[in-house]
Amino acid sequence: MRRFVFTARVEEAAEVVYARLADFGSYPRFAPSVRDVDLHGASEAEGADSCRSTWEVSFRKGVLRWTETDWFHRDRLAIEFEQDEGDLALLRGRWLVEPNGDHAVIDFELEFDLGLPGLETFLEPVAERALLQNMEEIVRHLFASADISEAAQPS
Repeated sequence: MRRFVFTARVEEAAEVVYARLADFGSYPRFAPSVRDVDLHGASEAEGADSCRSTWEVSFRKGVLRWTETDWFHRDRLAIEFEQDEGDLALLRGRWLVEPNGDHAVIDFELEFDLGLPGLETFLEPVAERALLQNMEEIVRHLFASADISEAAQPS
C-alpha cells in the first residue's frame, strides 16, 4: 500500500474551493485526465451528505475505472472517498480545504494498493507518480491560481 499527500494554495475563498472540488461532474470539462464521472444519486450541491460516483481516468497508457462512495462534510470543508469496486485493490483519500486569510489551502491525501503482491515494489512507485500527476492536474485545471507548494510525500 502507498500513500501520498500534497498541499495547494488557491487564491479563492475556502467555500468556493470546496464547492468546486465537490462538483465531480465538472471534472471532465476541466481536467483532461478525467475521462468521465457519473454520479449515482444527488450531488453535494443538491444537499447530499454522500453519494456514489463512477470514474474513468487516464492512467499511463490505459484507463483506470472504479466506483467510490463520497462523503461530504460541509461543516469541515472536507470530502472523503473510498473505492467500492474497481481496478485497484484499495483506493481511498480525502480533500480538506482550510481558509487562510483571503485564500484557501487544499490538503489532499490518497492511499492506494494495486493488489499485485510481489510486484508492488516495482509498480506502485510508477502508479504513485501517475496518480499524483493526475491529482495535481485536476487541481491546476480547477483553480488557475493553484500553487502546489509541497511535493508528494510518499510513505
